[in-house]
Amino acid sequence: SSSSSSSALIPYVGVVFPSAVGDETPIAAPHRSFAFEHAGDVELRQQWERASLGASQWDAGVLLATFLDTHAALIAKQIYAAELAATGAATTSASASPFAFSTSTTTTAGTNRSSAAASLPLADANTSLPLSGLRVVELGAGLGLGTIVAARLGAELVVSTDGDAALMDLLEHNVNASGPNVQRATRIMGYRWGVANETEAVLDVLGERHPSLILAADLIYPGNTDAWAPLLESMRALSRPDGTTMVIYGHTRRAREDLAFLKLAREIFEVKRVPPRLLPAEKRATESAIYTMRLKLNAGPAGGEVETEKEEEKSGEGT
Repeated sequence: SSSSSSSALIPYVGVVFPSAVGDETPIAAPHRSFAFEHAGDVELRQQWERASLGASQWDAGVLLATFLDTHAALIAKQIYAAELAATGAATTSASASPFAFSTSTTTTAGTNRSSAAASLPLADANTSLPLSGLRVVELGAGLGLGTIVAARLGAELVVSTDGDAALMDLLEHNVNASGPNVQRATRIMGYRWGVANETEAVLDVLGERHPSLILAADLIYPGNTDAWAPLLESMRALSRPDGTTMVIYGHTRRAREDLAFLKLAREIFEVKRVPPRLLPAEKRATESAIYTMRLKLNAGPAGGEVETEKEEEKSGEGT
């Protein structure tokens, strides 16, 4: 079962989940097809009529998957750089600004390249798959788009989680329909945010190891503020204590109070917004954005009161 405090399922708010949607609207179509440069073609089954937010593919999830597909090599290099920095083996330049994306990290030809991490030994040394060797968790996976892209890009293991038990059949169908490699790399689990024993169950599936990468998208809406602290607690508990886990969060801003989630996140994470110019051109002027989060050292459990006053968004560009 699920509740608004522990999963992506929330009370339907008109501005977020309109009651009248035409059949021609992508989120109401029975199938969605996506073409990724590296992960290839992905087709998802969705069921808008289930009246569950996770039963349709929303824009921020598409943006997250596209960002991951486009910048997977750079993401992997930044993760390895952070891991080396944590062991004292990395140079000062490599550890000075972990998980920050700027235009200087992408060549004019579009090939992802981090000068700080260029000489790091990559796990994909013998393969063309950039996420090879990495373990990934997706929170609020819904239909599994982020999961499928991560697996297609070579992740060793992707634990695909959602707190809405009613979505499991759709998630399983989409994973199974994406080919044997995705099936082999993926483990699907029900997971309620902030529930300690369920977090331990996820870590057990990971082999009692924290993931290198956590993916999440479209989990913050007007009306589900009681889910924010449990979500952040799950992100904290799943992250490596040394701060080397990268959290990538895709977000569509629907209300001013959404920014209060970022303020709450900054109590325990270093949060950076990916510069819009590194996103697909058609998404740069939209309300969707990508954020990276890195656990602060000695960060305690997530909590605190949610405040809704206006807060300026912070960009990770050049930092």
